[in-house]
Amino acid sequence: MSGFKDILLFVFIFILPWQLNHYFFATSSYIAGIRIDHLAYTLYLTDLIWLLLVASYWRSSIKPFIKKAGLPILLSSIWVSWMIAFSVFPLWTLYSYVRLLQVIFTGVLFSHIKREEVQLITWGFFFDNRGPTFFGAASSNEKRKYSGHMVLFG
Repeated sequence: MSGFKDILLFVFIFILPWQLNHYFFATSSYIAGIRIDHLAYTLYLTDLIWLLLVASYWRSSIKPFIKKAGLPILLSSIWVSWMIAFSVFPLWTLYSYVRLLQVIFTGVLFSHIKREEVQLITWGFFFDNRGPTFFGAASSNEKRKYSGHMVLFG
């Protein structure tokens, strides 16, 4: 199982910059009848892999973290429930808090990884960022329409 966790962690880091997603347009995603993609709910491929990571690290990392921080998590849950119940857009508020929870659990996962796994992650960043860096520098040198910093920094 440890090999599966390592591969899953490497794939998560490797596809993080790709932004493969699917939009779900709710009624709140439209302004004057025009669909606005920035207001749509978005499900990323990294979200699905993140769920697999949480499931695989649940017993070793996340469950002990939740038990250790029992009262703050209980108070946070009450606060989030209160905010969702009285929100103008409750679905959007829930989505925002799920995203925040994703960041917190990702931090918990990465705080429990071993030194060898950190080296694996470092290699993932190296191989993943070579392509955009090369194409951004080449585009900048050729003075094309899209300059290198636009490719590198979005």
